[in-house]
Amino acid sequence: MVGAEDPRLSAMRRFEERADDALTPAELTSAWVAVTLGVPVVVVGFMLMSGASFGGLELSATQLLLAIPLGVVIAVGLLWAAARPGSVYGEGLAILLKPSFGTVGAGLYLILHVAVLLVLAALELRVAGTVLVAAVGELGVAVPELVGIAVVAVAAVGLSFGGALKWWVRRVAFWGGLATAMWIVWRLATQIDLEAARSQAPSPWFWLGLDTIVGLAVLFFPLAVDTARVLPDERSGPAAIGTGFGVSALIVLMAGGLVAAISPGVIDPSQVVAKLGGPLVGVGAALALLAWVVFAGADGAPLFLNMPTRALVSLGIDPPRWLAAIAGPVVATVLAILVTARDLFSVLGFLMSVLAPVLGVFLSDYYLVRGGAYLSRDLYGKAGAYRGINLAAVLSMLLGFAVYQWVSPVGTEWWVRILTDGLPGAPLSQYGAPGVIASLTVSALAYSIAGRFIMREESYVSHVRQF
Repeated sequence: MVGAEDPRLSAMRRFEERADDALTPAELTSAWVAVTLGVPVVVVGFMLMSGASFGGLELSATQLLLAIPLGVVIAVGLLWAAARPGSVYGEGLAILLKPSFGTVGAGLYLILHVAVLLVLAALELRVAGTVLVAAVGELGVAVPELVGIAVVAVAAVGLSFGGALKWWVRRVAFWGGLATAMWIVWRLATQIDLEAARSQAPSPWFWLGLDTIVGLAVLFFPLAVDTARVLPDERSGPAAIGTGFGVSALIVLMAGGLVAAISPGVIDPSQVVAKLGGPLVGVGAALALLAWVVFAGADGAPLFLNMPTRALVSLGIDPPRWLAAIAGPVVATVLAILVTARDLFSVLGFLMSVLAPVLGVFLSDYYLVRGGAYLSRDLYGKAGAYRGINLAAVLSMLLGFAVYQWVSPVGTEWWVRILTDGLPGAPLSQYGAPGVIASLTVSALAYSIAGRFIMREESYVSHVRQF
């Protein structure tokens, strides 16, 4: 068949490319535990039980115990499915989107990819700085928040350039973050009123709570695809990611929910860490939060812009590696200093409304339209079977984006006002409609139908399988 590649040669090539920057399955699992023990997961858990005045869903204790395991199982399944192509082909998401969106479409996605990474890194830096300042404040020392953010930013850059990633992930971020989360859960569990919890009325927003947990998979799926490539064994990458995320998400979501239940007046859950655990635990938590910023060093180059750099090279653009390594942390630090955590979360909410349909199209293309096989040789360069832009994918993505915004409008104030005034019934979330799941489903179904009609000549479809 024209364009097919011998699977053994393809596997050998991918193994050689990953030999120098590979992690062990235990290290990748530890890294994902450290990443999940971060701000977005804690805040989601906090939202599940916090009051409506704080933007929460007010789930009862019984609903929380049902929503967290079910949501985590669905999220793990999505992350596993998304990580599989990255593990098989040894490339990141910005390259693996070429078959579904085309070379031009994948290039446009690259902007979104970098934006998500920068906002997440800025959020971790800001909250880590806040936790550090709160911990030092427990010792009676007043430190400006700006100083706390700067300290953790310098620590993150130093760890990445110093080549201490594996040690950091396994010895500090993993054990420090896990111990902190377990300590908080234990402290909060001893304070909860079990009688009041049993008598708590159920919330009408159970499915929205489940949808919010599933949204974590949407937020993390670019990182899942990008990091699955670091294991030479194609089967163990998705399993390590799913295990690392699943175990820690269960603990952290429960911790966030308990914080909301015990401290209903708390607006910033990061302040609780230092108050409950004391200065030592607070400093440890701040250091553990650096995992998101430091983790990208696992791919060989400093920090988290390596995979976008590889994608640019595949498009014929070869920026200096030092530029990405320096520009990334600098921009993230500036964002952390200038933008509040609340505004950073608002930006993430909008980015998620774009990422959800991208994930739907990506999974539909790989598993349903192309039968789990890409043309390896055409993943690189601007010509070949994946040239140009795939309008079916773009339209399916826009349809999923529209559904998400109809169900749960997110963005600037004027944007939300236009949607709520112009769309009938908006926001549909007021009736319990789940935005993330709806967007994923609609975009995947639309592309699974349209994608089959826009496939180029059948000879372009590789039937290469694992051996």
